[in-house]
Amino acid sequence: MDLIYVSGESMWPTLRDGELVRGGWCRPASIRTGSIIGFEDNSGERMVVHRFVRLVRHSSGGPTLMRTMSDGSGPDSLRPAPAGIFAVRRVLRAGRWIRPGNCRLYSALTVMLEVGKSGSFHSYYGRGNGILRRIGRWLKGFEAVS
Repeated sequence: MDLIYVSGESMWPTLRDGELVRGGWCRPASIRTGSIIGFEDNSGERMVVHRFVRLVRHSSGGPTLMRTMSDGSGPDSLRPAPAGIFAVRRVLRAGRWIRPGNCRLYSALTVMLEVGKSGSFHSYYGRGNGILRRIGRWLKGFEAVS
């Protein structure tokens, strides 16, 4: 297990400035929507810890892109998906390693609202009862991953 130091408030309230997170490396295809992940920034000098939204695969065989977002400031630009992603499993809080899933409902609604603002809400999540089923599956998946 590797450790990452959280610096900044972009993942508040799920992660706080100064906390340590631990986890392991995995393939991007194995990450579920809403999982907290770490990846190198564009300069390759530091790790960024954000929430995973989705992978975008080009039908023409182009590079696979990744959409992430912070809990505080919304979605990031699409970026090329790295070969390996750091999946956050635990956070050190008050001297104990705990799952960072204490804000699941807040995070689920934030992801849905941000995707909804992009105009692709219905095509990505479906309509009506389908949305509620997907929220339920997403929350169960987030608990299992984080």
